[in-house]
Order: sequence, then C-alpha cells, then structure tokens
Amino acid sequence: MMVAGDGGAIVAIASINAHWAGNNNSSYCASKGAVVSFVRAAALDLGAQGVRVNVVHPGLTDTRIGGIVVHDPVMGPAFLQGNPIKRFAEPADTANAGLFLASEDASYITGSQITVDGGFTTGTGFVPEEART
Repeated sequence: MMVAGDGGAIVAIASINAHWAGNNNSSYCASKGAVVSFVRAAALDLGAQGVRVNVVHPGLTDTRIGGIVVHDPVMGPAFLQGNPIKRFAEPADTANAGLFLASEDASYITGSQITVDGGFTTGTGFVPEEART
C-alpha cells in the first residue's frame, strides 16, 4: 500500500542485543541481528518508492518482561553500573524514537538505527557476574 500510494515509513523494533551479546541468548541475538539486515535491505529496495525503513534498538526497559531485571534487588543495580545515564528506559523512550522515525522530521533518514539504551552499548556494557544468567 505504501509503494502504491504516497510512500511512508516502516519502523522496526529490534534490541541492543543486535549489537551486544549476553550470555545464553544466541538465538535472541541472532534474530535481532536479522532485523537489522532486513531493515537495511528493505531501505534499499523501497527507497525509490518513497518508503523509509529504520530500526529502533531499545535497551533494558521497565516493562512486564524487563521489570524482572529492573526490579530485581541484585540484577537491577548491577545492570545500571554499565549505564552512563544510570536509569532504565521507560516504554515512552522507545516510542518517542519510533515516532520521530515515522514522522516527516525524519524524511531523509532510511536504513538507519537508533539505539535507546542510556548509553549502555557505548561503553563496556559491563554486567557483573551476579547479574549474568
């Protein structure tokens, strides 16, 4: 419909695990890396038809699933040691990045990635042993 119409924007959601591997999650990391490859290829395929394709990589977020780590008295503080901003993401942090990429403010952005992780992947991404599973 986008190709046949006036174009548009596709925003995929992957994870910081597309770039940063944790213990015991190789399948998850591989699937998120595949999203990046899809986005880059789709951006090439659809750009001439006016369709932009980008991806957002959330870090650890305070959701029902992420809350298992975020609210754990050992793992939560351990993960924050590797985060320059020293807080976990809220769902709105990821949503706002996606809204930007879908908006006309991002009309010249395609095939790109926005990482929303408080800087976790810019540094060591250090996770102490007690927080590893």
